[in-house]
Amino acid sequence: LIFYSFKINNKYKNTNNIEIFKYYLLRDRIVGNSGEYKTVILTKDPVSGYYSAGFALSSAGETVVLSYGETIVDYIALPELGENASFGRPNGKDYCALLEKPTPGTKNSQETERDSDIPVVSVAQGVYNGIDSLSVELSGKGKIYYTLDCTEPTSDSLLYTGPITLESTSVIRAICIEEGKKKSGIADFTYIINENNTLEVVTLVTTPSNLWDYNTGIYATGPGASSEFPYEGANYHKDWERPASVSFFPFEGDGFSQNCGIKIFGGFSRALAKKSIACYFRAKYGKGELDYQLFEDDELSCFESFVLRNTGQDWNKTAMRDAMITSIASDYLGLDVQNHRPVVLYINGEYWGVYYIREKISEHYVAGHYGVPASDVQVCTAGGVTCADYQQVIKYAVSHNLSNPEYYDYISSIVDIDDYMKYIVAEICIANSDNGNIKFFKTADGKWRWIMYDVDQSFRFPTNPTVSEHLNPAGTGSSDRFPTKLINALLKNQDFKDGFISEIARQMNEVWTPDVVNAYVDRFDAAIGEEMKRDAQRWKHKYASYTDGLSELRNFVVLRRKSIYSQVKNYFGLSDTQMSDYGFIK
Repeated sequence: LIFYSFKINNKYKNTNNIEIFKYYLLRDRIVGNSGEYKTVILTKDPVSGYYSAGFALSSAGETVVLSYGETIVDYIALPELGENASFGRPNGKDYCALLEKPTPGTKNSQETERDSDIPVVSVAQGVYNGIDSLSVELSGKGKIYYTLDCTEPTSDSLLYTGPITLESTSVIRAICIEEGKKKSGIADFTYIINENNTLEVVTLVTTPSNLWDYNTGIYATGPGASSEFPYEGANYHKDWERPASVSFFPFEGDGFSQNCGIKIFGGFSRALAKKSIACYFRAKYGKGELDYQLFEDDELSCFESFVLRNTGQDWNKTAMRDAMITSIASDYLGLDVQNHRPVVLYINGEYWGVYYIREKISEHYVAGHYGVPASDVQVCTAGGVTCADYQQVIKYAVSHNLSNPEYYDYISSIVDIDDYMKYIVAEICIANSDNGNIKFFKTADGKWRWIMYDVDQSFRFPTNPTVSEHLNPAGTGSSDRFPTKLINALLKNQDFKDGFISEIARQMNEVWTPDVVNAYVDRFDAAIGEEMKRDAQRWKHKYASYTDGLSELRNFVVLRRKSIYSQVKNYFGLSDTQMSDYGFIK
């Protein structure tokens, strides 16, 4: 007997095949006394007292089959299930349904009381410009209750009796209650009316107390905050998650609307008035993943999470530094970066300004882009001090003289040297002063690679001494954060050293140039520039800071060339002739 499940797998890039997971029911696992029940747990991790199939089922739904050879003995098609849901054949019935509770080792329980169907609307939620008003009708079985203040609808809320007229941006939250059934889930509908945004729109809807309650709201300062920035102990520094719905309304084509969990995201930027928010798709909210191609130039169409990023410390300046710089690093250097998509965010119907949809760096990010299971990925941060495998790399590198080709070749077999070189050089060239915020990873059969990540503090100070900071032989860097043991071990190899210095010259000559940077600044300005005027009004910062910031970006690369030339020459003790040989232009 073979017990297996299958699903259409689009979780990993460039795959559309049917993925089949098999488990063989051996005789000793299925033979028992008359009336005895045998239980196999479908999980990747062993569960004490049960046989484990070694694979798990998706909350999005799968088909499970029991076969004998090529003969199908039985099967069940699982629907999309929420958290703590049990599905099977009710006791004495031959059809499948939601069950009252799981009963491993005994006969199934009775069919559970079903939820009412959620209400639907006559006018799709979305963006509407150039209209006087919208008339929205709700329909569904039983009675419909709704709210317009984003609170959770209950049987005490407004009873729907006829069309709802909307004259400005509004959120309708509604439920159905059918006789003999439990109330339905909440349906959220956001209507963006006559806002005339110049960017695509993302909306978040959640019960207001989830954000603003003094004690429990994730956006609130709360009772535990310190008195000085970044207000450590504030609610927004805690790892709290709250239920919400997120919707995306693109200029063209279909968007999406899905329940999720939300958390405040970031480091010090959590303390800013305009905060980043991470969206997590979990089974307990309805579906454990988002099936949507978020980024037009990337085929990846399955996400476990994403970030609505406030652009970090650049939020009230250019609002493009990180996305612009990482775009250049990806396009010209082939470095791994987070995809981006500029949008306008509305929270509970209120304009929240310019944001970017960004990929969230995790094992799922690597799995999606490299076509491997997430379980085969290690993602490390900063110096990787908590990552045992990476610490073995560092231990070997510092205890062996890498001028020896044998030792250097070994490091080359486990570290993507070309990727690492380009990454370090790029960090130096852009003058990243927040250089301890590092993400890097390894797949089960791959090499260590680095991600160009969180570079909002770059392109600011043309004379920033990042050559010495990123190459400091003491093993530390700016504010004792940037780890330099590996790069210094590699620089003992003359071939690597020559290639490294030449790469600095190449990037300054071909990548971080006025022509390249100006083209990217122009492209981003064309996308977000007009919307930044309203963002400045919303958050009370000066629009002139945006336009001045664009000039700062353009001027940086002009001034940076002279500083890099001087830093490299002095640090490595080179003559002008040697600098020329490496490709530098004075």
